[in-house]
Amino acid sequence: MTGTTALSGAFDIKDALAERWRRTGRAGFWPEITVSAPDGDLRLDGVALEWSYQVMWVHGYEIKVSRSDWLRDAKYERYRPYVDTLTVVCPKGLIARDEVPGDIGLMWYDPERDVLRYRRRPGYDAPGVDTGPIKDRLLREIARSMFYDPSVSRYGRYHTARELLEQKAAMADVGARLGSKLARRIQELERLQEPTSMRRMEAKGRAYDRLTGLISTGPPL
Repeated sequence: MTGTTALSGAFDIKDALAERWRRTGRAGFWPEITVSAPDGDLRLDGVALEWSYQVMWVHGYEIKVSRSDWLRDAKYERYRPYVDTLTVVCPKGLIARDEVPGDIGLMWYDPERDVLRYRRRPGYDAPGVDTGPIKDRLLREIARSMFYDPSVSRYGRYHTARELLEQKAAMADVGARLGSKLARRIQELERLQEPTSMRRMEAKGRAYDRLTGLISTGPPL
């Protein structure tokens, strides 16, 4: 497999994983997440954050697109203590299920049908797992996507005030579930971010709404 083909295959697999998690409606997927660990930085090809009521899981993914890469590089085993589940994803038929060690899962990607299918499901509840570093890293990614940007609209990155409030509520919920000091700090910084400018933009928004209301209804009879 050439370098270009391998790169294309990896991108296709990441897109398929993102779409797989998007369809659940209760998870998010991030490609290429790097976290610091005592034995050096860890770079996962993909991470999904799944939630259900009061439970949250971190799913890690290692993508392999060639036999040489699979046989040469086993660094993915270092990721296992930092995720609830770990799965190797590869093109269909590239890796056999009995080649994957421990409780690590195996998923095949079929490029002709653009679908993913488990060949071996990953195990949960491995002893000594600490998902905190990855959760904190994902929290920063979520916060970065939410920063207020008045150049987009008067509601920042969102088209309506309702979308903005819904996203803020979701962020608060993620912070509560993670129980992270970082989440609370980010929420506090967001509340303090340019309060005068925020009030000015909100006042302009209310004035704009009143003006458009008068134009649409016309003068009283």
